[in-house]
Amino acid sequence: MRLLWSRVGRPFVGYSNAFSFNEAEGMCPRCEGIGHVRTVDVGQLIDEKRSLNEGAIRFPTFHVGGWTWRTFAESGLFDVDRPIDRFSADERHAFLYGVPEKLEGVLGRFERIWLPKDVQTLKGNTREAFERVVTEGTCLDCDGARLSQKTLSCRVNGRNIAECSNLEAENLAEVIRNVDAHGSAPVVAALVAQLDRLVSIGLGYLTMARATATLSGGESQRVKMVRHLGSSLTDLLYVFDEPTIGLHPEDVRQLTDLLHALRDKGNTVLVVEHDPAVIATADHVVDLGPGAGEHGGEIVFAGPATIFTTPRPAGDCSGGPG
Repeated sequence: MRLLWSRVGRPFVGYSNAFSFNEAEGMCPRCEGIGHVRTVDVGQLIDEKRSLNEGAIRFPTFHVGGWTWRTFAESGLFDVDRPIDRFSADERHAFLYGVPEKLEGVLGRFERIWLPKDVQTLKGNTREAFERVVTEGTCLDCDGARLSQKTLSCRVNGRNIAECSNLEAENLAEVIRNVDAHGSAPVVAALVAQLDRLVSIGLGYLTMARATATLSGGESQRVKMVRHLGSSLTDLLYVFDEPTIGLHPEDVRQLTDLLHALRDKGNTVLVVEHDPAVIATADHVVDLGPGAGEHGGEIVFAGPATIFTTPRPAGDCSGGPG
C-alpha cells in the first residue's frame, strides 16, 4: 500500500518510507507514530493546597526530603512553607515549567523520566501513582492514524492511506481494483492478490490497521501464510500449528490451497493438525499417539494420506483419524 500511494498518490510527498509510521519521514511528530499520547494530569500530580514541606508533589519519587524534592526545595526560588496555590504567577510557572539554565520544572522532569516508562514494569505504590497521574488517549494531531499531516494529505482516488487501512480487507480489495492510474497496474495486481487471499481463507474482516498483537493464533498463522505467498523466497521450511483454529469449515479448502501453493513454490510445509479435511490433502502423514504430552510420542502411522484416511474395519484402531 505504501508503494502504491508513493507512486500514484497526489500530492507526491515522498517515497514509500514517507507513508510509514515507523519512519521519521512519515510518523506523526506529536505521538511519534504510536497513535496515542500520554499526558500528565497536573491536578493529580500537584496538590496545590499543600506546600512543598507538606508534600505538594504527589508522586513517590518526589517525596519530602528525597533528592528530587530537594532540587526544588533548596533551589531558593520558592517558599517551601507556602501552599502552591499562593505562589505568584511567575513562581507557579517556574515550579511547573522551570527556569532556563537554573531549574527543570516538575512537569518537565516528570515527563522526561516517567512518561516513557512501561507501566507493566512498575510495582506497588509507584504503579498506582503513575496510573493516577498519567492519562492516555488518542493523539489529537493525527486522530490515531499515526501518520504526519503531510503524509495524510496524499490521496489515491480521494482516499488517504490511513482511511484505506481502516477498511476491511474485502472492501479494500474493491477500492484498490478501481485504481487505474498510470504505472499502478503491477502494484495494484499484487495488492489485490494478497487481499483476495485473505478473503478466501476467512480473514476478509481484518483491516490493515489491525495490530498484530491482537490477532488470534489461527489468524496470525493465516496472515503469515498469505505474506509468504507473496515472497520470492523458496526452499524454506514452514511449520503451522493447527492453522484451521477459528476457521469456518467452508474455508478449509481455501486454506489447504494456500498450503499447497507454498509447497509448489519449492518449500517444505509441516502442519500439526487434527482436521481430517486438512490431513487428507497431505503428501505424507505422521500420526503420533496414543496419549498426550510425554505419553504421546509413539509413531502410530507414517505414510501416504490416502492410506491413512482409508476407512478401517470395525475394531481396527491402527492408523486413521479417530
